[in-house]
Amino acid sequence: MNAIITKLRKLGVELNLVDNKLRASAPNGVLTSELLEEIKQHKASLISYISSVTAKADVISLQPAPLQECYSLSSAARRMYFLYELDKCSLRYNMLQVIKLKGQPDKDRIAGTFNQLLQRHEALRTYFELAEGVPVQRIASDLSLDITLCEGIEDFRKPFDLAVPPLVRVGLVNLPGDENLLMVDMHHIITDGVSQEILIKDFIRLYAGETLPPLKLHYKDYSEWQQRRMASPEMKGHGEFWMSVFKRGVPVLELPADFARTPQQADEGGVCSFALDHASTARLRQLAADNGATMFMVMLAVYNILLGRLGNQEDVVTGTPVTGRTHPDLEHIIGMFVNMLPVRNYPLGALTFEAFLADVKQNVLSCLEHEEYQYEQLTDDLKIDRSLQRNPLFDTVFTYENDDVAVLEIPGLKLSAYDTGHTIAKFDLTLSVKEMTDHLRLNVEYNARLFRQSTIKEFIGCFREIINTVIACPSIRLADIPLLSAEAGSSLLLSLDHSQVGYPSEATVHRLFERQATLH
Repeated sequence: MNAIITKLRKLGVELNLVDNKLRASAPNGVLTSELLEEIKQHKASLISYISSVTAKADVISLQPAPLQECYSLSSAARRMYFLYELDKCSLRYNMLQVIKLKGQPDKDRIAGTFNQLLQRHEALRTYFELAEGVPVQRIASDLSLDITLCEGIEDFRKPFDLAVPPLVRVGLVNLPGDENLLMVDMHHIITDGVSQEILIKDFIRLYAGETLPPLKLHYKDYSEWQQRRMASPEMKGHGEFWMSVFKRGVPVLELPADFARTPQQADEGGVCSFALDHASTARLRQLAADNGATMFMVMLAVYNILLGRLGNQEDVVTGTPVTGRTHPDLEHIIGMFVNMLPVRNYPLGALTFEAFLADVKQNVLSCLEHEEYQYEQLTDDLKIDRSLQRNPLFDTVFTYENDDVAVLEIPGLKLSAYDTGHTIAKFDLTLSVKEMTDHLRLNVEYNARLFRQSTIKEFIGCFREIINTVIACPSIRLADIPLLSAEAGSSLLLSLDHSQVGYPSEATVHRLFERQATLH
């Protein structure tokens, strides 16, 4: 859901409801037949989303907060502050973004541009302190930052002190030739994925000499607005929905791990990447269309089947992030808006895949209707005991996004993404799916203190087999879905076959028996 909304925003597509019917308007050439088909596939979700956003905008208007010394934290920021207090030296919530620059960068111009961004976005000047035992945010009025020249990325990464602004650092690494790495590190408490995109877009425009229109609102205004909204009758209804989801308690997923769980969550992670080819992707899209579902729902269903089978349970909670920008005035603001939805599904063995997909579809739509209720508030409502070993409601996450490979250029420089090769695992398992034009690219991020890479590759093999099975026979019962292909199953049986044991061929059976009797 987030993927299609973000994609439409980037393309300049505006969606409105007229007599409860979806109407789209966009610049010439944007609404291709492929995009219209994608909108059609997400029609029900988009109508639900627009209806909820419109209703929220009408209930409580979002206005600039009165000028004061400190401001309330949003629910998401409180969650980040709590996690920071648990381990102030952790890099888990550093959101490092590395961009390769081709061309000769002007260091002073880059520094000047980032200082313009610092003045434009209050979130970049925000710091956090305790006031009478309660965390609050304050806005520094006069700040500047310098560009740090580094030998490598690891020299640049270090923890933030949330009481010392700015909570953003910028560095450069010189590469051979005319290439450099531009590194931007921010603490998650002031940013999220959408905010990183806003930062880069604003940077490009300011670096090119453009003048940006002033922002009417800032993150602190959202934080104060959210606190008022949390006391509204509508929010009470959202809370009641989530309490009903977990009225039977919270299931704990125990996956078959290679190592014992450490006393405290470890940051060390790994990634295994794979792809689904054009043929498989096309059949998955057809499966989604035949069942009135989205690809997000289909892939989440497959993922839940895998988790349920691996954990030997029929009750699975998977976290999925939503942008959290539920008010139309929040689109251009930098800050931590992301909310996590704990989607609870029941992959019962007696269900057919199509029946289970219908359940997943309904659960996802219901969760999206109530997405504004904050994850942190829900964990408080449920009175869940905090543990350093696990996350409160789930240890597995699912994300889905559409391809957005854009070539970014500014005068004299060409920008492209750069993979640092360093992975920090916030959860036991995170499956990320990226929908390309004719195939799917998938990443499995895993806790390397729990799983070997070889084990994750076995999980991926099981995932592939589930997909191959359900696209061939959508009416199959979940209990009948094999986790291993026939070839893999045969290999496993052979590896366990120890019948070929050597023995002294010159001795008779009764002589061998007598020898064992003498020994024992």
